[in-house]
This record gives sequence, C-alpha cells and structure tokens, in this order.
Amino acid sequence: MNISGDQEQEYFSDGLTEELLNALARINELQVAARTSSFVFKNKPEDISVIGRELRVAHVLEGSVRKAGNHLRITAQLIRTDSGYHLWSETYDRTLDDIFKLQDQITAAVVQALKLKLLAASLTERAAPAPTSLQAYNLYLQGRFFAGAHTKEGYRQAIDYLERALKLDEAYEPSWTALSIVYVDMMRRGFMPANEALPRARDAVQRALSLNSRSARAHVALGYIHMDDDWNWTAADHDIGEALALEPGSADVLHAAGSLDLTLGRVSESVRTFLAALARDPLRASRSSCAPARATPITDSGWCFCGAVTWQRRSSRCAARPTRHGAWRAWPSSIGPCIGARNPTRRLQLSRQSSKRNRPT
Repeated sequence: MNISGDQEQEYFSDGLTEELLNALARINELQVAARTSSFVFKNKPEDISVIGRELRVAHVLEGSVRKAGNHLRITAQLIRTDSGYHLWSETYDRTLDDIFKLQDQITAAVVQALKLKLLAASLTERAAPAPTSLQAYNLYLQGRFFAGAHTKEGYRQAIDYLERALKLDEAYEPSWTALSIVYVDMMRRGFMPANEALPRARDAVQRALSLNSRSARAHVALGYIHMDDDWNWTAADHDIGEALALEPGSADVLHAAGSLDLTLGRVSESVRTFLAALARDPLRASRSSCAPARATPITDSGWCFCGAVTWQRRSSRCAARPTRHGAWRAWPSSIGPCIGARNPTRRLQLSRQSSKRNRPT
C-alpha cells in the first residue's frame, strides 16, 4: 500500500509488491498467490480470513511503503489467515540504494518466520542481476505500472518509460522483456498492427534472453510469439518448457504451458497444468469467461481451462483452432483430433513426444 500521500508514487509500491511476490514464488517450498489475484485486495479493508479463503493461502504478507525523495520507510507483517495472529513484523528505514538488499531481507525474514528449510540456492539466486542504474529501475517500474492499465495510452506511456530505462541501462533484461510483452499486448488488443508489433516484440525478447537466459518471463514471452506469429510448436514447447524448469511455481508460466498443451491437443495435460495455475491464481479464473465470444487471446486461461475440461469430457474427437493472431474457435470434429495445428501429422508427432518439462502433479 502506498501511504506517501503522492498518487504518482503508486507505481513504486506496486512494483515493490510484485518484486516480493516474484521472489517468494521462486521458492519451491512456498505456494504464492499470483499478482493478478493478490492485487484484487489492494487498498481494500477486507477481513484477513476472507482474503485467505479467497486466495487459498494460510498466510498473508501485507505492508506499506512511504517514499520521500531517496528515503524509504517500509513496514511489512506476516499474518496467519485462520487466526489473524502476527508471525512477524518489521519496519525498515532505508534509502533507494538499498532497495534490492531490502527485498532480499524481507524474503529471508518471511522464510524464517515460516520455519522453512530451503536449499541454499533458494534465497541466493535472483531472477535477474540488479540494474546498474537506480534511475533506470525507477523508469522500469513506471513502465510496468502503465502497462498494467491495458489501455492504448497506458501502453504508449509504458513504451516511453521502458525505452528511457534502456537508454540508461541497456543490460537490464527485465526492461527488454517488459517491452516485448507490451508490444504483443498492443497487437492483441488491436492498438498496433501485427506486422509492426511482432518484429519489435521478437527483437526485444531475444535481446532479453541474450542478457539472461534464465529469465522464465522472457522464455514465456518468446513462447507466446512462437505460438501467435510463427505457429512453431516445437520452438514454443522448448521455451515454455525452459520457463517451467526455471519457475515451476509461477502461475504465469503454468498458464502458458496449459495454453500450449491445449493447442497441441494434450488436453489431459492442459487440465492438470491449468489446475495447478488456478491454485496459484484463483481470482484470475473467476473473472474469465467460458464463452469464446468473450475470450481474449491465447492467454485467457480461464476460458482455455473451461474448454479443456469440456473437450476432455465430451470426447477426444474435438478440434480447436486459433486464428493467426488470437481468436479461438472450437467445434466437434468428424475427422479426428487436430488441435491448433496447420499440419495435423506434425501436431500428432508432437503430441506423442514424452514431455521433458517439470510437470505439476
């Protein structure tokens, strides 16, 4: 929660919250509710037991951020949802120069309060190296914030902030990844032609992966480009498989894997993967529609999950084909399963391959 009194600082509190969520989600011993679901309760005085029930979590990490110039005051507390009992709380007075150390300290404190026994790498390995410029990081957070508005103007502002961030620190992978995702989102929402957006998105995400090949978010972004633009299922399977191996507990990664499974006709696998995703992002599903007319592109996992369950129950002789840039159509097939592929033989060969991905159970 932003308590600075300056609404223009909202991006910073949101960005810090998301960074902490992502850091905790990378710990395999924890199941963390995703940003989409967690932010439903932002600035809402909801009872902690209701939040726990809605998010299906046993503990809630809540806090506040006050930013004035280069000074930060951050208060964080870990609360049991069944009793409201505070397991841990702390107030940190820091400067912006300490922001990355502070994120690590809060993550470590939560782990200690939960008495988790972790592998050594769980707390020492960051998803991306810290940026060399705090000003660039600040611009990156602003870019992510405006992209979250999902409006044409918001995306334009996001691109401006991200490009400015990259001029200051062109080696910061998350900025390239975020820029790629913005271009793809603009294309999907009709704000930019595909022939203009996708080449820019591809260039940005390839730059991101050249800087950090262990970025699950970048692998997912490239995987979606392979699905939306190339129809290259082998390449999509590779990148999304890499993301699953890196962050098997990420709801966004699981959403991507479930979407690809459904496209390739691996319906049973898609159901299992979507169930694992929805366990981590339950409120995202409740806002999705099962009606194809309201389904957004391939990322609308709520509709995809409903479709996967429907097709699994109905019969294996069902076809679903995405149009080249997003809209889905599904219908019973009289010629056998041919899900989402221009080349049925190739699709069937792919579906028979044993998956090497770290699949949820």
